[in-house]
Amino acid sequence: MHWLIGYGVEAKVSVRGRSANAIGWLCQNGRCKGTQLFHLSGERLQARVGVGVQGHHGQFLAMLAQSKVKQEYPIVVGGRKFTLADLIAFEQGNCRLGEELTFKLIAFSHYLPLDAKWQNRQGQKWDIPRLIQEELKQPVVGAACGGTHRLMGISYAARKRQASGQPLEGQWKRAEKYIDDFQIYTLRLQNRDGSFSTDWFKGRADSGDAARKLQTTGHIAEWLTYSLPEEELHGPQMTKAIGFLASLMRKHARKKWESGPQGHAIRALRLYRERAFPEPDSLHPHEELAGPSSTKQPR
Repeated sequence: MHWLIGYGVEAKVSVRGRSANAIGWLCQNGRCKGTQLFHLSGERLQARVGVGVQGHHGQFLAMLAQSKVKQEYPIVVGGRKFTLADLIAFEQGNCRLGEELTFKLIAFSHYLPLDAKWQNRQGQKWDIPRLIQEELKQPVVGAACGGTHRLMGISYAARKRQASGQPLEGQWKRAEKYIDDFQIYTLRLQNRDGSFSTDWFKGRADSGDAARKLQTTGHIAEWLTYSLPEEELHGPQMTKAIGFLASLMRKHARKKWESGPQGHAIRALRLYRERAFPEPDSLHPHEELAGPSSTKQPR
């Protein structure tokens, strides 16, 4: 999953020595170290959360959203055929107060109309503004990956609203203001070498540890690259941050990084290239590349 956040629909995995598309393999419920992501509850598709699968509710769906995979994309579980729309419906029914809603906010902002309304399986009413409101109540410091995912979720919703041309008001306006303020604060914590704080958003820090700097700088640069206005991507702070990240990965090209930090660092560089130096077609792969793998699942 963290490989596909870096490479999207182009991500590949090795299955018994053969190459398979990462998204295709997961959506066929292929086994990874003996574990499958999906299961059935009666006739309903469900996604597992826990060690070896998703670390958070809606995480896989958010990754597919960020890879721009369409709702019609097939999912196969136990011989039953579903689509990504069924996974969206499962995650909608699973919205609960008091739980982390970060990844659902990313996914629903991408896949649903911004005025969509739905009920969870307990009959509670939900919409995207309510998701924003609940996420704004939660702290950034101490959240998943230092809080970068929470910031990404709020940013994703705000940018989608801006792109729609609809007015920024209510929770949408709160989201925009929150992100603007956090961007200013984050850039103040940047270290002299271009890296971001190894203490996430608690304050400026530089532990000197390459793995820690990849983790924090990769995640924070990914969020800033996505959320900052295009013109600010060419400013000295972001060019220095991206330069630091690229140089760090080049210097340690043979190092075996942890998959999460590496995946997010790769995505930061890809996003930066896509937004700061856009090229037609070549940097916008089509979801058809993630077609179902022909590699058979191991027993």
